[in-house]
Amino acid sequence: MEHEETKENLAKLEHDQWSHWMDYMFTCGIFNIDGSFTLPKEKVERWKRQMETKYKDLPEAEKESDREWANKALKAIKLVKLLKEENEFGRELGANYVLNVLLDQKKITPDDFIRLQ
Repeated sequence: MEHEETKENLAKLEHDQWSHWMDYMFTCGIFNIDGSFTLPKEKVERWKRQMETKYKDLPEAEKESDREWANKALKAIKLVKLLKEENEFGRELGANYVLNVLLDQKKITPDDFIRLQ
């Protein structure tokens, strides 16, 4: 069961990452009258270069962007583990309870709190 919860949290995060990327990408080009979308040549060249570059060879600033998403994945995994811990009465902690504790302890941001609910 824990594997399924972890997978679902990571799948949600993956969707959030993709959605974030698409939102950004659509600010970089123009929509054409026929509904298609055109990106500037510079963006296409940059993104192709990044796509074809191994992570270890990326500039540090580009690695940092990937690390931010890796940190979000680690938080999602940690949340599943925390939800599995039992409180003093031997019952599993509820998701909202754990999220509120993490938010209070500043271990997650308000954006994380909303995304993980």
